[in-house]
Amino acid sequence: MHKFIVIEKKKHIMLISSWYPSRIDPYNGDFVQRHAIAISKLNKVSVVHVEGDENIKKWELETNQTNNNLIEYIYYFPKSKLPFLNFIRKIQGLMRGRKQIGNIDLIHGNVVHYHFIWLLVQSLPYIISEHATQFHRLDTLPNAWLKKMVYKPIYRNAKRILPVSRHLGNKLEELFGKLPIRVVPNVIDTDLFYPLNSKNSIFTFLHISNLSEAKNIFGILKAIYILNENGIKFKFQIGGNGSLDTIENFRVKNGLEDVIEILPALTHIQVAKYMQNADCFILFSHFENQPCVLAEALATGLPFISSDVGGVQEFMPDCGSWLVEPSDLNHLVQTMAKALTESSTIDKQVLSNYAKQTFSNETVSQKINKIYNDC
Repeated sequence: MHKFIVIEKKKHIMLISSWYPSRIDPYNGDFVQRHAIAISKLNKVSVVHVEGDENIKKWELETNQTNNNLIEYIYYFPKSKLPFLNFIRKIQGLMRGRKQIGNIDLIHGNVVHYHFIWLLVQSLPYIISEHATQFHRLDTLPNAWLKKMVYKPIYRNAKRILPVSRHLGNKLEELFGKLPIRVVPNVIDTDLFYPLNSKNSIFTFLHISNLSEAKNIFGILKAIYILNENGIKFKFQIGGNGSLDTIENFRVKNGLEDVIEILPALTHIQVAKYMQNADCFILFSHFENQPCVLAEALATGLPFISSDVGGVQEFMPDCGSWLVEPSDLNHLVQTMAKALTESSTIDKQVLSNYAKQTFSNETVSQKINKIYNDC
């Protein structure tokens, strides 16, 4: 009897996204870029991203060869003050990119926006990954009726919809009807985020994010103030790529200079180092889907406290994580006090193993590749 080994041919994927790192904002949609890297482990990926730049007069193209299977084409167009003109130019950019990359097998869209209507006139199948929190508050956003009208056919005609949590998938179906949903979480680099056997002289809480209003930074700061007033000794490190002025003002006003350490802008490598050396991560957001930062914390063996929002509870190991009610300051304070006494008993490797099995490049790439094959 002869054994035959079937070698699967790499597919060529065109990946588009309304959020993606660029010279305009190097952090915007970095989680989509990490998905692209994961996909490129088993397939050839050509990213086409279109971005408006108000400082240029003509189209520009930036090309980045990330690895042997991943190339990025970032198209910049002269940004107009007229939204409809920008919409047309984004579609023109997708057309340019489609011509640039040649033959493809599938289109993978990330974070639906108006110009994704272009997908409906393509002859190839497409799938959609969705990360955006806007769908949890869509009715409160400007032009909600227009978004629903334009987005619905985009979702309804996709071969698969890949939300990063089942909670988000449920919301999409509530808005657009029954959809072919397969949950695929955000991906993290478990070669970068891994545990260390570190020990702090004083217990250290950590928060890193974009510091937006959605993250409820002021709620965390108030909890820090209350814990400190109760005579509990600890340290709180906070940083991100947003404004630090509110944090600095709060720290000085309340005499917390020795308690709150404000971190500078951090690289991804530096984020991993701070997580490896902290004792508990805090996320007190008003809304989330499946936060990358919690997956990264787990990968480093760092326990976390999070508000019970979005799909957070869908991706929690059996130990090392606590949920609090959103905006419930007393609940947060009580849980932080609990973490101060219980975190040291948690096995970091158990958390890290869970993260590897759930969020690693290998796990996510295989999951997405199976979906590609099904399509």
